[in-house]
Amino acid sequence: MVWRRSWRSARPAARRAGRHATSRRPPAWPRLSERLGDRLETRVKIDLGKAKGKISIEFANTGDLQRIVDLIDPRNRNDRVI
Repeated sequence: MVWRRSWRSARPAARRAGRHATSRRPPAWPRLSERLGDRLETRVKIDLGKAKGKISIEFANTGDLQRIVDLIDPRNRNDRVI
């Protein structure tokens, strides 16, 4: 006897498989998140969407935020003229 899935029972599995496939990160992304976190000395999270991505940088207080901005802002770097 051959068991066959109905169209309705197969549909949620196909949706889950498709959603899971689009949310996978390329192998380099976790390493990039780690490198940014090391450079900024805080936790950095990278989220990928279908068309765009988002980088989240955690900070403890306004002083910590200013420190991170000073690291990111290219006008504060001695090796670049802007």
